[in-house]
Amino acid sequence: SPITPLSAQQPLLPPKDRKGDFENITEYRSLVGSISYLANVSRPDISNSVRTLARVLDCPTRQHWNAAIRVLRYLKGTASLGLQFSNDQKKEAKTNERTNKIEAFCDASWINPQERNKGVSGYIVRLNGNLITWSSKTQTIMALSSTESEFGALTKAAREIKWLLSLMRELGMEVSLPITIHCDNQGVISNVCHSGINARTKHYAARMAFVREMVKEEQIEVKYIPTHLQPADVLSKALGGQAHWNCVSELLSETASSQHIQAEEE
Repeated sequence: SPITPLSAQQPLLPPKDRKGDFENITEYRSLVGSISYLANVSRPDISNSVRTLARVLDCPTRQHWNAAIRVLRYLKGTASLGLQFSNDQKKEAKTNERTNKIEAFCDASWINPQERNKGVSGYIVRLNGNLITWSSKTQTIMALSSTESEFGALTKAAREIKWLLSLMRELGMEVSLPITIHCDNQGVISNVCHSGINARTKHYAARMAFVREMVKEEQIEVKYIPTHLQPADVLSKALGGQAHWNCVSELLSETASSQHIQAEEE
C-alpha cells in the first residue's frame, strides 16, 4: 500500500474543459465527503489530499478516483494515528503558571499546476503543545513570487491567532504573548520586520499592514524555521515518503484507543 496519501511525483491535474471520464460522480463525491470529515476532525495529514480531490467534485477522472482510493489505503495503514491531548500538570504545579502558550506554523506552495497556478496556504496552531486547529486552502489570488505566496499563508495564520485570542479572552483564559508564528521564508520575515513598501510588495500592502500591526501590538512574532523542520509543509503540497513522515510525526501520535485495540487482538 502507498506510504503517502498522494503521489509527489505525479501531479493530480483537473481535466481539460472540466470534463471527467469517471462516470459514477455520486460515488466519488460520497468518498471524498467521507474522508473530508476525517481531515477536518482528526487527520490533518490528509487535508491537502482532500482539498485536491474536492477541486473536481463535478468532473472527476479515473485518475482522481484512484487517488481517492489511495487515500483510503493510506488511512487503513495508519489507522492507529490520531490527535493526542495532554496536560503537563507536573510543570504547572512546579511553576504555578497557568498562562496558556499558543504557537503556529505556516507554509505555502507557489505556482501549483494542480490549482491553476495558484498557491496553497497551510497552517497549524498548537495550544500548550496540543494541535487544535489547521488549514489547507487554495489561495484566492495568483501570487507573483514565493514570498508573496508565503505571506498569504502567514496572513491566514495571523487571522486565526487573532480569532483564538478573542475566544480565549471570552473564556477567561490567559495567553502568553507574543505568540510565535514559524515561517520558512526569510523574505517574509524581512518584510514583517521592516516598515514601508516597495515595488515588489505594494500590491499586497494591506496584508503586510495587518501582520505588522499585530507584531507592533505584541500579539505575534514571526520567527524563521528551516524547511525540513516545518510541520505545516504537509498541508501545502504532496510530499515524498520521508518528508511526509517527518511532518506527520510532529502532528499525530499513536492513540491510546488504538493501542488498546491492538492489545485486545493479541
